[in-house]
Amino acid sequence: MAMENYEGPGTVILDGSLLAEAQSVRVSVMSNARPVVTMRKGLAGRSRGPVETSIDVSEAVPRAGTEQDFIGKCVADATVRIVAVFAGKRYQWEGWIDQVGTEQSAEASASLSFTVKCGPPVTL
Repeated sequence: MAMENYEGPGTVILDGSLLAEAQSVRVSVMSNARPVVTMRKGLAGRSRGPVETSIDVSEAVPRAGTEQDFIGKCVADATVRIVAVFAGKRYQWEGWIDQVGTEQSAEASASLSFTVKCGPPVTL
């Protein structure tokens, strides 16, 4: 049996700029099915709602500073456009940076993570 080629490290682009310091990206798309619960039936079915996507990105932090002002964009409630490449397809979302976290430790390099909240993706 021949060996397969598998997907390698991801590509993340925020507002048109490649995030070269990205260490990981996690994309979670939630369907538009919302559970309907009644007192008699319990989980009775589902109804339509909005499609929601949450994108978590972790980055290494160089001494010179971060690639973009992620904290500033979060505080300003700025609209951002994020693109991720997965399995040969480019997906784009528009949303906002909902949360930014930083971590520094004596035993690990400095890192920054942020979460983008958005609607459904567009395939480019």
